[in-house]
Amino acid sequence: MRRAWCRPPIRGGTRSTEAYQLYLAAVWRSQGGRAADIDRSVALLEQALRVDPRYALAWTELAWVYRRRLWNADARPAEVFALASPALQRALAVVPALPQALAGKGFTRYWFDFDWPGAEAEFRQALAANQNVTSARHGLATLLLTQGRLDEGFVHLRRMRELDPMSPVFNTLEASYLTSYGSLAEARKRLARAFDLTPNQWLAYVALGQLDFAEARFDAGIAALRRAVVLGPDTSRPPAVLAVHLARAGQTDEARAILQQLQLRAQQRFVTPTSLAAVHAALGESAAAVDALELALQVRDTRLIYLKNDPNWAGLHGEPRFAALVGNLNQQNYGKGLTPV
Repeated sequence: MRRAWCRPPIRGGTRSTEAYQLYLAAVWRSQGGRAADIDRSVALLEQALRVDPRYALAWTELAWVYRRRLWNADARPAEVFALASPALQRALAVVPALPQALAGKGFTRYWFDFDWPGAEAEFRQALAANQNVTSARHGLATLLLTQGRLDEGFVHLRRMRELDPMSPVFNTLEASYLTSYGSLAEARKRLARAFDLTPNQWLAYVALGQLDFAEARFDAGIAALRRAVVLGPDTSRPPAVLAVHLARAGQTDEARAILQQLQLRAQQRFVTPTSLAAVHAALGESAAAVDALELALQVRDTRLIYLKNDPNWAGLHGEPRFAALVGNLNQQNYGKGLTPV
């Protein structure tokens, strides 16, 4: 009797149809932008890994989903990476030097250790093994754009989106960097695609608000940010960005009310310190802003990767403590980088 031919799984993959379907469901669910979406994605991946504990790509995806909590749920960075790092080690135990796991290690070096050279080395090693590892393209693009290495950064950013054109997050991220760069028409094109894919994602509405402001459409920008606040109740980023723009427009009473709400939230759960710092800075409270940024460094707030060139901190550049933070993060020798949403 002849055996039916079975195509070998891709490196790090699975022969289990059930595990693969659970993996695909988790990948899509994690794009949602809410804490509940992330929790459901984790549950689906854990289920896939019970079916096939040697599914290395599911382990790397689990680490990636944990990292999404940094942006979508104001998770404490130490807790996120305490979960993500063992998942990457499980993947590497199954498939040593798995490119997707190397890229995951790059994000740990970049987003938590603030080790710029080490992160770049991990991302490039992953791409040397497999040019189509989307997460490595994402990490390297972000690192290069942050450091002012714009031409190469945009090459990797476009390739990231081409590899995963159905990702609303990647389309939004590219739109955001294009807005920061001043390519507003192209940014709007990319953002339109993000809305086609997922019409109710807070990240896309924050990017839309920033694009509207860049085009001097203040009312539209504020409306987009108010929508982002509704769609992203688990993250402090939308209300902070809204408060910043209200303060810049002279609507300081509402901006201060938002700040007070965030401070009350921070008494009950972890709130990303850079969110508080941004509102303090917009209100002209420089000392309080730097206090919050120093706390951000203590807790390894991921948004500190944008510290040197983030326009939120333009008014703090004369502060010695701010300069010390830039020095502690070894950012002073890089060119002018871009800051996304």
